[in-house]
Amino acid sequence: MKAFLMLLILLFSSSCSKGAIGYLVVIWPPEKSALESGEIIKVISQSEIRNVYVIEKEKKIREEIPRYTGRFFSKKKEAEKFFKQYEPYIDMFAYSEASLNVRNSPDVSSGREYRLRPSQVVKVINKLPNPSVINNVSGYWIEVLTEDGFDGYCFDKNLTIYKKENVLSKEGNTEKLVNSFFDNKWYPSSYIEIINSNKIVIEKLRTGEGLFPDRDNKKIVVQTGKERIEFSFSNILFSGNNTIAFQGSPVEVIFYSAEKIYVKYTYMGIDYLSFYTTLEKHIDQYVEAEIDRRNKVMDLFYKRGRYLTSDLYGSIGLEDRRKFSWTGYVNLVPDVIPFGYGSSGTVRNNYFLSNSINKKFDGVLSFVFDTSVREIILAYFYVDNGVQFTYISEKNIENNIISSVPDDSPVLFFRQNLRPQDAE
Repeated sequence: MKAFLMLLILLFSSSCSKGAIGYLVVIWPPEKSALESGEIIKVISQSEIRNVYVIEKEKKIREEIPRYTGRFFSKKKEAEKFFKQYEPYIDMFAYSEASLNVRNSPDVSSGREYRLRPSQVVKVINKLPNPSVINNVSGYWIEVLTEDGFDGYCFDKNLTIYKKENVLSKEGNTEKLVNSFFDNKWYPSSYIEIINSNKIVIEKLRTGEGLFPDRDNKKIVVQTGKERIEFSFSNILFSGNNTIAFQGSPVEVIFYSAEKIYVKYTYMGIDYLSFYTTLEKHIDQYVEAEIDRRNKVMDLFYKRGRYLTSDLYGSIGLEDRRKFSWTGYVNLVPDVIPFGYGSSGTVRNNYFLSNSINKKFDGVLSFVFDTSVREIILAYFYVDNGVQFTYISEKNIENNIISSVPDDSPVLFFRQNLRPQDAE
């Protein structure tokens, strides 16, 4: 019993000691905290039960903060060394474009520490210097911290890194940002990624998704891929961390820049979190530009010859309005073209080549027979007096982008002619 009492006394005295037990490099300060990312602060004690540190600031003021606010070091020199590595990333955040694993170490075979939700924000701690290749994609491992205290590594394929600006702290900026919010239409941040990739999937820009504020009627409309949601509000409220709230509604808008916002709202008991952005042009202009690009690619193919013939794979005739006829393809049944597909349909060019294979081909065509909605997808490159197609399986396509081409994919050569009599 005496030993137990002595242990309690020692624990109590150590927790109340005036000296520091270590130092914390702040990484992600709590909301409404005066702490700043990168700040090195003295830690007086800790509580594993409450999962907090007691820190001491200027004028001997003490407060409790969550332990996952930063990285703890027993010696100040160690904290200062970590700060030098962390300093370039003080204002760097990232968000996941899809569900994304946070792993214990920068290796796909390592254990999963956490799984990010689409659009979930994380704090960037470090970026490993050397690139890695995972599933034929080159990228970097990023060390991150989640807001609820999990840290680990994410591969940056589906991670967008950005610098968070303190936009509301700038003099006169509050009114400008509110005006910007109501004067613009806001689209999912994925739209910017699609546009900047030069691989524009038209269907993804035509979903109608977005956030559309209506100042006159005091409404905020959220259009998802499934439904339209309207929120009414009575007043605009400002808080710290670049946040604007709307009284009477569950909507909060956090400005990460004048052009990018992070929106939180609750609907039917479920919390939703998404990034939205403005666009330089009207959405229809991007769609029209992509249609024009596709038409030019098709026109080039047609100019080389509308009549394609092969001793093994039949004859293809390319007609007006992107129609085709294909006969004599018996050797492609059923591995490439299933039974009973007929002989006519529509030709399209709505697929893209990934950066890793785009030098191997000149483009991609898909043939949709009238009797089916399934597309027969063929990557092609031009050869003397003809064109060589490579059959692409759907399992090698993600988001309309051909990621890879297996070595055993069927290859089809066709002679290409301008006139039908030359094809005979």
